[in-house]
Amino acid sequence: MLNGNERKICPHYSRVLLQRSLPRIKQEIEKLQSLHKKQNIKCNVCNSKLEYPNICLKCQMPVCDYEKQCMHDHAHHYGTVDHCININIFTTLIICTQCKTEILDFEQYGLTGNEEVFNQWVSPQRLRIEYHRYFYKQEINMIKPNSSHQGILNIGNCSFINAVLQVVLNFPTIQIIFEKISPHYINNINHFKSLRKKFITQLCYISETFRQKQSKIINPTELIKCLSQLDNKQTGYSRKDAYDFFKFLVNILHEEFKFINNKEYSSREIKQNKLPLSHDWDIMYYHIQQFKYRNEPENYKDYSFIQNIFSGDLKSIVQCQQCKKSTTCLETYLAISLEIPEAKQEGFLSKLVQGLKFQNEKRTVTLKECLDFFYEPIQDQFTQCVCGFKGGQRQYMFYDQSNLLCIHIQRFIDRYKKDQTHVEFPLDYIDFSPYLNLKGQLKYQLFAVIVHIKSHGGDHFETILNLGNQQFVSIRDEIVRSVNIQYVQQAEASMLFYQKLPEEKLASLKHNIKTSAELVTLGEINPKDDNLCFIPNFWVEQLLTLGRPCNLITSHYLCIHNQLRPDYWDFRQYFEQVQSVLNQSVYDVSIGFFQNDDKPELPVQMLQKQSSAYQQLTFTSSIIQKEIGQFLIEKYGGGPLLSKSLQLCQICLENAHNMSKRRKLERLLIQKYEDPNDQRIYVINEEWFKQWQSYLYNSKNQLQKNFILGYPPPKEINNSNLQDVNLNLKKEGVHYSLISNSIWKILIELYGGGPSIVIKQVQDKPKIEADDLDTIKELKQIYIQCIREKQ
Repeated sequence: MLNGNERKICPHYSRVLLQRSLPRIKQEIEKLQSLHKKQNIKCNVCNSKLEYPNICLKCQMPVCDYEKQCMHDHAHHYGTVDHCININIFTTLIICTQCKTEILDFEQYGLTGNEEVFNQWVSPQRLRIEYHRYFYKQEINMIKPNSSHQGILNIGNCSFINAVLQVVLNFPTIQIIFEKISPHYINNINHFKSLRKKFITQLCYISETFRQKQSKIINPTELIKCLSQLDNKQTGYSRKDAYDFFKFLVNILHEEFKFINNKEYSSREIKQNKLPLSHDWDIMYYHIQQFKYRNEPENYKDYSFIQNIFSGDLKSIVQCQQCKKSTTCLETYLAISLEIPEAKQEGFLSKLVQGLKFQNEKRTVTLKECLDFFYEPIQDQFTQCVCGFKGGQRQYMFYDQSNLLCIHIQRFIDRYKKDQTHVEFPLDYIDFSPYLNLKGQLKYQLFAVIVHIKSHGGDHFETILNLGNQQFVSIRDEIVRSVNIQYVQQAEASMLFYQKLPEEKLASLKHNIKTSAELVTLGEINPKDDNLCFIPNFWVEQLLTLGRPCNLITSHYLCIHNQLRPDYWDFRQYFEQVQSVLNQSVYDVSIGFFQNDDKPELPVQMLQKQSSAYQQLTFTSSIIQKEIGQFLIEKYGGGPLLSKSLQLCQICLENAHNMSKRRKLERLLIQKYEDPNDQRIYVINEEWFKQWQSYLYNSKNQLQKNFILGYPPPKEINNSNLQDVNLNLKKEGVHYSLISNSIWKILIELYGGGPSIVIKQVQDKPKIEADDLDTIKELKQIYIQCIREKQ
């Protein structure tokens, strides 16, 4: 059986192949092969000449692409589904018109190939190799690399993946960070429950191999299996683009390593902060969609080391065509996608002279010309001005540059047609301020180039890495070789990566900080914990390797009590300790036991060394002297300082434990009074009802993201927008849910608000027991205590 993440497996593929005799197939392929050499293959349905034909695996007849009707008409003509499997001899894409699905290789299904469903299958990958060999007389050769760089095996149209991995995992900052996080991912068994963490673990293995510079070829089979389950659009034999995978990879890394903090740091201005981050519920009210109110500004933002490497800001200026008013906003980018400008219109005589002179040469444009074309105003038909007019002119300008500038050249016009215009790009150190229209010197150096190569068997991609001193290495899947500067100059770049160079005057500062951290780690200097502080490794490596590090943001490590914020595993451990102390289920004890002012002290105290949050902070940070840490915050902004003597917050753990019990008791209360036979006559605001359901039943999602209080309880019920001027239920334009009389009584007692709206009057009034009313009062008391601390 397949789970929901795995792709649909075609039932027709094996049946069609098992019905065919091998000698007959070879005879029919040889006929097609001779026609292919003469470029005279025609569609069996529409009789049009085919450059890249699809071959029916049942009868070996050529047909047009899947997008056209010919493939479907061909199968319909024979009146049987046996003619539904076709292979493209250029891309080796195998597709079933009956299932409307692609036939993948075993590993691209996220499986091993040993499952029962594959017992009768002819290997799709082997079939592709055979057809490719028949038509193009090429064999797959395993070429061992003779270089300190490693190639990655192309196990089935994954060249675009290999090219991007060579760039991203060879970038020094990313490689060093992966070196530090690898033990945490590789040795943590719990990570294998998460597809994303499995994927990151495989990236750790590849990055470690790159770092060791061993002469070997990497097999990415396990990575492809994880990728096929994370996003099946990234696998298969249809045309793939390295740029699409680059965006996918950066987003995956950002989602894995992101943290929430104040939006003010996104401006990259030097701002110091001595306060901890806000209460968990404040962040959720602004950041989580179902708790976000439309009129409230977004005060928080996600940050990550990968974002600081690739992201920058564009200034977008839209001018209304009617009132001529201009609106300016900032847009964050991870890469800049540039169109190739069309050739300028010239007179007939000029065209003739140019044609005779350069008839054997490709058209050439410069990277500067592509950027200038990007700056030109474009029509925007979707943005509405304050005057009410929809449409205007939008113009982009660079506002803030990235540490690793990624530039994508748009070369594909359609599925098969490619713009082969040569784009000249700088290869050495260069001041990019004229290119980006920014003031001051912006020194950049070419880091890597990704080149698209259209060849038989599908698209291939080549990565060219700049090793410095005009030395370059070309990596095309498993083939690694040195190339000269002329080879790079002639490359048809699909993606360009330029690294921002650090200021030379900061070299001594970086050396001193690195030395100080090493001395503390080795025990050469041993000050007291009060004189030491934590600096996140992600930021340290950015300081040492990037042209410009971000603010030293640390406030998300602290809770509102200015102590170390507990994480999910701390909450779990505290929960279990309380259970063992009480020697019975914690939910059998009255909440009042914990809420009274004269409550007895529980002998439960999470020790610092036992804390998962503290161990994680120690693992992911460098320890330096406080004076140096304060200097870095003053120079680069951020803060506050994280002392090595920082203690885990016991108040947060107790509040989280009480909120967990509140949800448990509230669920039991609802279950007690919920009767499927009761009439649902009370109307309740649907938006409020969904927030309440998320708080009560889905809080585990937020617990695992280290918001240990879970979703906040909703505010008071607000049904006022459901009524018309006559206080009757509106008939149109409102969204509501229906609940029973008893449930309404509980919710209005617990949360307050109103007004009550009924669709049918009933005689029976709900009766809530006195003990349950006392329970509701205790539930409200917990919430009041959390709100009091938040304020």
